[in-house]
Amino acid sequence: MNPMQRVLWSAVGAALLLLGVIAPAAAAPPNPAAPDAVSVSAWAVNKTVTIRVTNSYSAPLTVCGVFLFKEPNYPHNGTPQNFWGPVDIQPGETREWVSTTFPMFNGNYQVYWTCSAVENGAEVRWGTETPSRSAGDGWTPTAAPVPVVVNAPTCLGAVCIPPGLGF
Repeated sequence: MNPMQRVLWSAVGAALLLLGVIAPAAAAPPNPAAPDAVSVSAWAVNKTVTIRVTNSYSAPLTVCGVFLFKEPNYPHNGTPQNFWGPVDIQPGETREWVSTTFPMFNGNYQVYWTCSAVENGAEVRWGTETPSRSAGDGWTPTAAPVPVVVNAPTCLGAVCIPPGLGF
């Protein structure tokens, strides 16, 4: 795929993601033939959360939406702490996203996500429920939300407040 095609597909992916957030599709895309081919993992080091998307599928992922929610919020209640939008992840490729939101408060978080590709001429989707896609619309999630725990001291310069007492 040449650079111009990638730009074009990224723009199409962004438009599709935006349409999914504004107005859910009337018909949900089918589940993929390989439901475990796309995975997401996440972890926290100090106040930084890293989210990794791995594409083990045979085609590129054209759109991925990743949402980080602080518990007890979930995809249809509350605002995500962070969002990672359209991407082009090739087969066999892994992409990481690092949350740089400040402040990142201590607590339990959940990563909700959805990624899509084209299989046999139709869009297929992997992931969890998200703000734009729920299990009730004819699509079955292929994964559970990924838990992440942020438990680090809050520091301003050389002064640090231990976890449990700070943010």
